[in-house]
Amino acid sequence: MFERFTERARNVMALANQQAQRFGHNRVGTEHIFLGLLKEDTGTGAKTLKNRGVDTKKMLHEIKQFLKLKGESEPAAENKLSPTAPAVQVVQHAIEEARALKHDHIGTEHLLLGLLRETDGIAAQTLANLGVKIEDVRENLA
Repeated sequence: MFERFTERARNVMALANQQAQRFGHNRVGTEHIFLGLLKEDTGTGAKTLKNRGVDTKKMLHEIKQFLKLKGESEPAAENKLSPTAPAVQVVQHAIEEARALKHDHIGTEHLLLGLLRETDGIAAQTLANLGVKIEDVRENLA
């Protein structure tokens, strides 16, 4: 599934998995993908947020605080955790966004668009509270 992902996008997904494990969660959610996107700060997704005036370091801190408050669940035994339904949708949306923009690969910018499209996810709600709109992000990428 991730063969068309850029190295940075794959790294975002690996970071998301690591962060879910770090917080003792047994599934990877949109908040973990968002955290991975923020940690992969050299990617187009994080750079786009910075260009929109989002303080990514502050956002990274806020997401980590949220995850601490969310509490722990029974950690999974294996190294690769299964994604939540909204996280699966983020990946599907990212693939669709790359296709719509006529890009051959799925990058961190497409993951950002996927996060924004998945309105049931915590990441989209957080980004909306910051005033980040999908139309503006698409405009930056066009």
